[in-house]
Amino acid sequence: MTSEDKEAIIDHEDNDEDKQCCPNVNRKLLIPKAFYFFFFCAWGSLLPYLALYFKQLMLSPSEVGILMGLKPFVNFLVIPIWGAIVDKCQKSKIVMVISIIALITSTFTLSLVPGPKENRVVVKRFCNMTTPKYSSLIDINRPVIDSPNYEFPEPGIDKMVEIDKHQGSYMPYFYKGPKPWPLELFINLDEKTTVRIELDTTQCFMALFLITFFGTLISAPTLALVDTATLQLLGSETHKYGMQRLTGSIGWGFGAFVVGASLKTTHQCGKDKDYEIVDYIPCFYTFAGLMFLGLITATQFKFEEKTKKSRGASLSVGLQALKSPTYLMFLFTALYLGFLMAFIKTFLFWHLKDLGGSQLLFSIISAVNCFAEVSMYFLSAKLIKRIGHAKVLYLGLICYSIRLFYYSAIPIPWMVLTVELLPGITTAAVWAACLSYVSINSGSGAATTMQCILHGVHWGLGYGAGEVIGGIMVHHYGAPTTFIIFGVLCIVVLGVYILINYFCGSRDGKDGCNADSEYSDISDDERKR
Repeated sequence: MTSEDKEAIIDHEDNDEDKQCCPNVNRKLLIPKAFYFFFFCAWGSLLPYLALYFKQLMLSPSEVGILMGLKPFVNFLVIPIWGAIVDKCQKSKIVMVISIIALITSTFTLSLVPGPKENRVVVKRFCNMTTPKYSSLIDINRPVIDSPNYEFPEPGIDKMVEIDKHQGSYMPYFYKGPKPWPLELFINLDEKTTVRIELDTTQCFMALFLITFFGTLISAPTLALVDTATLQLLGSETHKYGMQRLTGSIGWGFGAFVVGASLKTTHQCGKDKDYEIVDYIPCFYTFAGLMFLGLITATQFKFEEKTKKSRGASLSVGLQALKSPTYLMFLFTALYLGFLMAFIKTFLFWHLKDLGGSQLLFSIISAVNCFAEVSMYFLSAKLIKRIGHAKVLYLGLICYSIRLFYYSAIPIPWMVLTVELLPGITTAAVWAACLSYVSINSGSGAATTMQCILHGVHWGLGYGAGEVIGGIMVHHYGAPTTFIIFGVLCIVVLGVYILINYFCGSRDGKDGCNADSEYSDISDDERKR
């Protein structure tokens, strides 16, 4: 009896025990469900507020865009490389565990970076006083400031240069009388002080940049490896990925709402120069704790070993798929959808805060998005089978254009809730369709590489470009104008995608879950074992 036969018998016995305990539940699929919950709950407690945290560090929109977009850009470059390495060396679990540890460490370290340094202080003081032509004799050695209660307007100022300008002739006038002097000597006093503090954010920005860059180099393949393990568990039913992923949306909404609401209710928020001060440090602690639970869960994943024949050719198989115009346009559409997702997630709250939006509103938006995404992940399998993968992406582009045009027009922050159910389509349905489409079009032995290419394009180049380019455009043109520009581009991409699929074929099919894939030769009974 071979080792493979022994493993099959053990798996069959384990599966019989699972059926006796929970006959209607596939216990193996509980592992990805639990991981997605912890992983996205961790990110939900931090990512919606990360740009606001950077803004509170007095970074400019361009600097915030670079920091938020750096991680996806690095992902785009290194995730396909990680995928090829994993497919060749078959060390998926080890790479996954190391990447999660790097993710926890690098992200939490961002909270330890000190704020910007006060580089220069400029003080301008103006004093104008008219007095009657009599005064008390003043000792020439009298100090300029003799009150022990006098304080400078800003801490850190220990020197002052005072220039007095007197109008009229200088001649001694005497006030005959003891102290205290009468108030009529000071009733015409006009005194103004102007303080400008110039902050140097260079060191703060560079520290955040380097931590993000090197942390992402190692943590990049985390989600791609988890998605690959999940699709391997699903076998030929890859269209049911959304049923596993919906727990991630539940976690995201739960983390974003609970942590966001706690920041508002448990921490004092002061007013300084018309800015609301919020302590975002608890977000980083929550992230680290939840991601650690995800790390423990991830150790239970099992990856399928490939034969030696299929190793080494995965990257070339992935590159061959790029020869198809249909597949190229699919990847470009996935890229632009990631671009729009990143731009909205990063700068929608920024725009609403400029309109006067509160932390409570941000928490409610996250909760509504969670409800929409969970509902759509639950229905995504039926939607994909009914209209096909390509038409789901068409629908996502249409909904994105509606959201962008609406954001540009709202005058009141709370009006944004009208369209916040649409992320169910633009996020959940779109991503489920992308993963399923790639899975059914993957060549033999290249599943991990193809998924890594998709992750690199969507969550890497697209997501990063959305944050960087979006930050630059918001800085120069303002958020409303940028929303309109991206909405118009959305319609253009939709038209081009429809034309290419019409003339070249969509490689889709409504029931794409039955198409050939790397796992299509696995029967349902074998998958359940």
